[in-house]
Amino acid sequence: MTSQEKMIYKSDGKMQEAIIKPEILKLILSGELINLELGCGPVGKRLPGFVGLDSLPEVDPDILHDLNTGIIPLPDNSVIRVYSCYLLEHLPPGINLDIIEEIWRVCINNAC
Repeated sequence: MTSQEKMIYKSDGKMQEAIIKPEILKLILSGELINLELGCGPVGKRLPGFVGLDSLPEVDPDILHDLNTGIIPLPDNSVIRVYSCYLLEHLPPGINLDIIEEIWRVCINNAC
């Protein structure tokens, strides 16, 4: 990631760090709803119009964050749609349930 911002996020009393591209951070802080792709992979394989979150810096995600923390580093009700393929099976059993709860939390009116 060339141009980036660190965002410290607190959820359920846990402090988490995410590295977010400035243009994405601006969208999030403005309250604009986003489409979120969890485990987005490299740029050529991402869904158009989605903000990509991944734990691998080499894929240059919009949000660099490890979901093994059990937290999605976004505010409540900030996402309109979530897409993920082949991600949950790679997370430990307790963490994948935490991520499902986090998807519910970040989705607008819990409606994703």
